[in-house]
Amino acid sequence: MSSVVHLKWGEDPPSGDRYLLVTRQGRIRGDDFYISPSSRLQTAVVMERAFASLNSALTAAQAEAQLQGVETIYVRMA
Repeated sequence: MSSVVHLKWGEDPPSGDRYLLVTRQGRIRGDDFYISPSSRLQTAVVMERAFASLNSALTAAQAEAQLQGVETIYVRMA
C-alpha cells in the first residue's frame, strides 16, 4: 500500500520522483477530485476521470499505484 502525503499550501511534490497527485477542483455543487501522474509514469484511464469524493479518488489512486509500483500518493487540497 502506498503512503499518502498531504501537501501544505503552496508546496509541490518532489520533482523527479514517481508519484500520483490527487487534486481538488471546486465546482458550484461540490468538489471534483482528479488524479495526475508524475512525468515518469505512464498515463492510465483512471487519470482521465473526475471523482466525487476524496475517498473514491484515493481508492482509485491506491489501485493505480499498486499497478505501477508507486510508493507515494500526494494530496493537494488548495
